[in-house]
Amino acid sequence: MSDEERERILGEARATLDRLSDMEPAPLDPFKGPDWTQREPPAPQPVRREHKLDTAPIDWDARIAAAVAQERKYLLDVLGGVLTELMQREHANAKGDLADEVRSLRLELTELATTVAELRRTLATERAADAGEPVLTCAQVN
Repeated sequence: MSDEERERILGEARATLDRLSDMEPAPLDPFKGPDWTQREPPAPQPVRREHKLDTAPIDWDARIAAAVAQERKYLLDVLGGVLTELMQREHANAKGDLADEVRSLRLELTELATTVAELRRTLATERAADAGEPVLTCAQVN
């Protein structure tokens, strides 16, 4: 911007200010202007209720007892579930141990039956040798 342009703009601004200095300022009351003649006064604000403390008596003993009872029930349910699971595991282990013992006893019984059969055959052989009778086989003794 050149000095001439600056002087021209300043001159125009001063002329505008001189021309407007004779005017009166607009009224500050918003209800007296032409736009405000139809306006209704503002609606009253609703009355705010005052917040009060809840002063109703509370039976703290009953609340605490209910909370303790609820916690106790929950713990009993959890412990019951844990005990049930442990008992099922123990039952399965005992059942497996019992099955192993039964198998062992069956093997032992089979061995004893074989031993008894051998003893009978030996006894029959000895008796037959003493009496001069023919010797019986295992299948004939049993």
